[in-house]
Amino acid sequence: MPFNNFRFRITLYLAVIGLLVVGFHIIFDVDIFEKFVALIHRYEAYEVDELVIVFPLILIGLIIDGLNEKNRKEHEIELQRLKALKSTMTTVHDISNNFLNNMQYFIMEARENKQLKDESIETINTLIFDTAEELKLLGQVNHTKEQEYSAGISGIDYKQKKDKPE
Repeated sequence: MPFNNFRFRITLYLAVIGLLVVGFHIIFDVDIFEKFVALIHRYEAYEVDELVIVFPLILIGLIIDGLNEKNRKEHEIELQRLKALKSTMTTVHDISNNFLNNMQYFIMEARENKQLKDESIETINTLIFDTAEELKLLGQVNHTKEQEYSAGISGIDYKQKKDKPE
């Protein structure tokens, strides 16, 4: 069916049925409403007023289904928020861990040489600046497009272009 994901699918179907009834009336000159009223009068003698109870029950069912759909959507939104949070934290951990692993190299070098070279100090400063910039970029993301990291873990693509919304 082409309208499975259409928001007002039932309304559309009922509108089509209504148009078919009007078309049937115009083409064949048959008044379906009068036929329906005649049918109701014919069964009135059989105490079909109990059928009136069915309509409120159907209405209650529709209300409950509507509330369930609303709750399902809210739950889905919450799951998506949780997924975004986990992806963000994975990205933060990846940035921080890369920085700390690089710092361990410089710590080992400092221990071996008993001092730091000027290039090492400059590299440490560059790493600190780059890490700060990456964390700043992560804080400025407009959408949570994911990218694949090692071991099948996904995180936020924080180096995305700012002018391209998802």
